[in-house]
Amino acid sequence: MSTDLFGDPLTEDKPAPVGPIQKLKAHLKYREGTKTKCCGTCSQHRAFDYHEKIYHKCMQIGFSHSEATDIRLKNVCDRWEARSK
Repeated sequence: MSTDLFGDPLTEDKPAPVGPIQKLKAHLKYREGTKTKCCGTCSQHRAFDYHEKIYHKCMQIGFSHSEATDIRLKNVCDRWEARSK
């Protein structure tokens, strides 16, 4: 059995805690998309400019000032909707 820095035995590795946003993304099957069907082409995508950076959010997932609600433009979920022209 391995020991930590102080010589105490290491306990079993537990999975990282999962928050409500990660659970929602898993429920929506948030995954890598295609060039034509991705978050960047979805009607629910919003881009916010804050302190000279652009943060991409999805209105289906929700908006907060946390990086947990940030999205990748190349990904897609089951609630993807085409933008109206």
